[in-house]
Amino acid sequence: MSLSVIFWLTSSKNQMQDTLGSELSNAVNVIQASNSSEVIDLLEGHSEVDLVLVALKLTDIQVLHEIQQIQQRYPEIALLAFFNSMPRPAPTLTAAEVMTKPELGHLTPRQKEVLGCISDGKSNKQIARDLNLSEGTVKIHCMAIFRELGVSNRTQAALLAEHSMRH
Repeated sequence: MSLSVIFWLTSSKNQMQDTLGSELSNAVNVIQASNSSEVIDLLEGHSEVDLVLVALKLTDIQVLHEIQQIQQRYPEIALLAFFNSMPRPAPTLTAAEVMTKPELGHLTPRQKEVLGCISDGKSNKQIARDLNLSEGTVKIHCMAIFRELGVSNRTQAALLAEHSMRH
């Protein structure tokens, strides 16, 4: 019996073989979908599906809600979401370089709340609970904050936030 997978690409630019690789896409029975409605229709029509793979873009916040709905409706199906194209990581900055970065004005109010929680040393789980968000949403906010601030980790983001608040 071979593995049967629904591969949900959230961007029409992506190609299944580009993302999965030819060996993997040839080794399993892959059914392609482009939105949550197609995934649900396929799950209804294919009882042999073992896994739903979701290739996300960083901006697919609405898709996270749709994934949660599918998980609730089909708890017996394994669901794996991953970011299909991650931005190149920012170069590691020294503390002195972090201190010369611009103010936090480009962050959204929610991103500033998340950054404040990061500065308080809270984990993603604690931030999610405090701000009534999912952990996935917190992770997306963190990645956006790091990208916007030009930092590559929580410590650098917290240092920059503290420096900005002092000046």
